[in-house]
Amino acid sequence: FAADSDSNWDDYRILFQHWRDTDIAKDIRKRLYIVSAMTPPDDEHRYLKGFLERSWKLFGDNLYDAASTAAGSEDGFSFDLNDDDAPHSPLVVYWNRGLAAGASLHQFDSGAVEQAYRRFLDGFERLRLPD
Repeated sequence: FAADSDSNWDDYRILFQHWRDTDIAKDIRKRLYIVSAMTPPDDEHRYLKGFLERSWKLFGDNLYDAASTAAGSEDGFSFDLNDDDAPHSPLVVYWNRGLAAGASLHQFDSGAVEQAYRRFLDGFERLRLPD
């Protein structure tokens, strides 16, 4: 779960570099997907465009195989920027004033929770279910 902030991307870069440097990356990368948490619904397109670009760079620098390696191998692990099924393509949770205040989900009507989490849950189901 990530927010589009410099400190957040720096933290994930350190973690991903650690995974790469300790040879854990290849075990993790096929089970890892990024989530854009607290996505602003009123500026969604601009926000997610920037988020996607930064996520792709993070994954490309640390978890994806080099394009030349990936192209020449059946086991290559690399994705295009706009590949909706790629691990760097964010599942989305929308910002909601009540949820941001830390209130329990039980205190909200189902419409508010649905609005914040529907896109995330739809994406999660798509990834969870085999074709």
